[in-house]
Amino acid sequence: MQAPEQIWILPLWQWAAFWVAALAFRSKHAVRFVLGLGLGAILARLGWGLLHFAQVFSGGFAAAWLEEPAWGGWLAPETGFSVLFVPVGPLVFVPWAHGFKARRRYAAAACRALAPGFAVARLGCVWAGCCSGETLGGEPAVGFAHPTALYELLGWALATAVLARIPGSWVPGFFLMIFGGLRLATEPLRAPPPLGAPDLDPFWIALVWFSVGLGELSIRLRTKGDRLGEPTRARAK
Repeated sequence: MQAPEQIWILPLWQWAAFWVAALAFRSKHAVRFVLGLGLGAILARLGWGLLHFAQVFSGGFAAAWLEEPAWGGWLAPETGFSVLFVPVGPLVFVPWAHGFKARRRYAAAACRALAPGFAVARLGCVWAGCCSGETLGGEPAVGFAHPTALYELLGWALATAVLARIPGSWVPGFFLMIFGGLRLATEPLRAPPPLGAPDLDPFWIALVWFSVGLGELSIRLRTKGDRLGEPTRARAK
C-alpha cells in the first residue's frame, strides 16, 4: 500500500490516463468514447465497491462514508478502484444503430486508445508505490515483493504496440484477451487487499473477459481479411 503522503498522486495519474486514452482515439464518435471513459471511471469505483460489498457497507467503514460523503469512506482515493469494470463504459456507448462497420471501427479505435491509457494508469501505481504483490517466501515484511503494477505497465506498453499493427477486425478480441490475461497472470502474485479477500473473486471476472476476447478473435480469424476497410501499419508501404 502506498504511503499516505503519496495517495494524492493517484488521481492525477488517473486523470492523465483518461486524457491519454481520449487523445489516442482515432475514429468517429469521439464524444461517445469520452462519455464511455467517464462511465468507465465511475464503474471502476462502483465495481470496487461490489467486489468488497460486505466490507464497504458494514461497520465503521460505512459510518466514515456517511460522516464524510464528499471525501471520506469509499469515495476517498485511497479506498481503491477496479480496472476490471472500465471497458464496460466504452462498450455501452458503441454506436449500435450505425451499422456493423461503424461498430467495428469504434470498437477497434476504443481498444487501441484504452491500451496506452491503462499503461499510464499503471505508471501512476508504480510512481506512487502502490499495488505491490506478494513477497517471495511468504513473509510480508521481508524479501522481494512482486512489482505487479510494473508487470502490467510493461504488458500494456507491449499491447499498445501490438494493437497498432494488427488488422482492425482483430483488435477487440485481442484486446480483451490481453485485458483478461494480464489480470489472470498477475492475480496469484497480488498481495491481499487492505480490506481483505473480496466477496467476488476478480479471477472470474478476468476469465470472462479473456473468454469473450478469445471467442471474438476466433470468429474474426475465420473470416477473410480485415473487413473494416482500414490500412494497418503492418500493411503500410
